[in-house]
Amino acid sequence: MYIAMALCLLSIALLTTNCTNEETIFVDTERTALVVKTNVTGQTRADIKEAFVKGDQMALFATKDQENTIYNTALSKGSNICATYSRDEKWEVDFYLDSEKLNIYAYYPYGDYYLGDHNPAIITTLFGRTDVLFGTHATGTNSTVSKDEPEVLLQMRHALAAIDFYFKKQDYSETGKITEIEVRNRPGLDKKVIPLEVTIELVTGKITGAGDGEYSILHKNETAGLVSDLINTYPAEGYVMFAYTNFPSVKEGDIQILFTIDGKKYTWDLPQGTQWDSGCKYHYYICLSAGKLQLETVIIEPYEDGGSDSTILS
Repeated sequence: MYIAMALCLLSIALLTTNCTNEETIFVDTERTALVVKTNVTGQTRADIKEAFVKGDQMALFATKDQENTIYNTALSKGSNICATYSRDEKWEVDFYLDSEKLNIYAYYPYGDYYLGDHNPAIITTLFGRTDVLFGTHATGTNSTVSKDEPEVLLQMRHALAAIDFYFKKQDYSETGKITEIEVRNRPGLDKKVIPLEVTIELVTGKITGAGDGEYSILHKNETAGLVSDLINTYPAEGYVMFAYTNFPSVKEGDIQILFTIDGKKYTWDLPQGTQWDSGCKYHYYICLSAGKLQLETVIIEPYEDGGSDSTILS
């Protein structure tokens, strides 16, 4: 009798276990993998990110409701989801959707961030060699995703401005090798203009800065000079750095750019009212002549008309 009772209890236990497994499988069938595609805004080149390549990683954030509350469940964590680009128009993402309608926001490259319960935001440095992008659902596509509409096309925007320097030399006998380009607050400035880091709110696109900082950028090829040895001819590509775009009112000289050429430092004070816009490229054409740097032309694209100026840098 005891043996029969034990066998009966074992059978009940096995039936209970199978039911649980079937329920788990049933839940999984009610979830659909998120499908991500991307577009990058703007015509770009060289160091500026124009397309994703195999191995690129970006962070995704899934939010719900009008307050953009981060979507977290036992099965899906909606903050800082790693998406890896594997081939054309294909992102590998380990995130599954149920019937909840979600908003998707993205940030490239994948990295550090800060996040509360609402409105994902990223902290990044001001100047560097990395093009920072962020984005959300492209205009004209589905505004949310769910298991019934699992695909999102993300329109990625450039968060920073691309500052592009082109050099040539004229009536200059030395090599013309640039070893460093540095952007800094003017020494002794009471209220710093350049922040130590910037915060990008992915929902609104708002960019704010905090803290004081000085940043320098080194030429990527230490064996070759940056200045073209072709008289009166600029190279096809310049040397890019990416910069914060939300300066307060800038007075002349508040921000300085230092060029180290053949071991000598040349300092240029940014003019009063300088403002760089996100997603724009600023091309500075600089001639090294008779030991002086002369800014010959500034071209802004793609959103604004180009202009020109002539300034002596010392």
